[in-house]
Amino acid sequence: MSENPAFVRAFNRGVDFLQNGDKAGAILAFSEAISINPDNAYAYYNRGKTKAELQDYDGAIQDLSQTLHLEPKFSNAKYQIGKIYQHIDGQQLSPPGHPVQLDLRKYENGLRKLQFQEYEEAIKEFNQVLHINSNFAPAFYNRGKSFHKLKKNEEAAKDFQIAAKLFCENDQSEKLAVWNPFELGESNREEAITYLIPYLSRKSSYDGKRLAASAMRKLAMRFSNIPDLAIELLLDNLTYPAPQVRQYVLKALAVIKLPSNAIAIIEKIANNDPQEYNRTVANNILQEFRANSNKPLQKQNKDKLDNIEALEQAYLDSEEFDDFWNQESFYKEDYDTSMDYGYLSDLSNPENYLYNY
Repeated sequence: MSENPAFVRAFNRGVDFLQNGDKAGAILAFSEAISINPDNAYAYYNRGKTKAELQDYDGAIQDLSQTLHLEPKFSNAKYQIGKIYQHIDGQQLSPPGHPVQLDLRKYENGLRKLQFQEYEEAIKEFNQVLHINSNFAPAFYNRGKSFHKLKKNEEAAKDFQIAAKLFCENDQSEKLAVWNPFELGESNREEAITYLIPYLSRKSSYDGKRLAASAMRKLAMRFSNIPDLAIELLLDNLTYPAPQVRQYVLKALAVIKLPSNAIAIIEKIANNDPQEYNRTVANNILQEFRANSNKPLQKQNKDKLDNIEALEQAYLDSEEFDDFWNQESFYKEDYDTSMDYGYLSDLSNPENYLYNY
């Protein structure tokens, strides 16, 4: 099996995470592998199986269905889907006393429509599910994903918020562990902040860092209790080579109450960043930090947001923005080659154990 080396590294890193019990990290790694090669059935299978272990059954079914779409005779994927439905079949998914039980086939149909990009049809299926049970969080979540794919962002945000509220209020906040950064940012839940942290780590991808910083900014505007680790990782990402990552990180830091040790790091950006926009935002953060150290945090946040949005619009209107998109702005991750243990090569002869007919 000949694969892109970056795909192999991401895939094998997912295996390492699994062996160390870090299922959330494994999902991130397999997701990165899928972004590199969206036609590899094994990456979908591993991510789907891991999601099932985290009880994200809807996400697991999507991934395992895609596995079968790519490899129709992948019997292990069929077995895993069967296990999931055996687990959830017969559960009381309708409200107590409701005369109609939730038809899991409609929910499954919705997931399948979503997987195969039939978003309008998926929404119709999830609507029928929610008509029977208006508190079924997975249907809200997947309907939100369908709306988002149709660029109906307002409807998507509402569904993500309802799903997150239902999960968190029913002591299932761990369900957010498999949400992507955009979805976490739209959740409007303080619990989501914790699940953004892995996306800010050094092992996260360019898109993961950028979207997580954007989501962190949204949540920080509403919730002031940002974990020290999140702030530390945001500051660490100011050394990331891609200027857009630094841009989104700075916009997040602009609405967070920063520790004093952050000043020296931001000063380096203000003095040395090659992008004028980033230098300007960094200087604005420094000025606000020094001028408003005694101002109430809510007022600080509003002032900072107004200033950042004004700067952002000025930048979008500038020639520098046009030049930026003509540059090589997107960087590939460099990973430690010691992580490349060749786990993917174990799948080179799948006929031996994956196909039973």
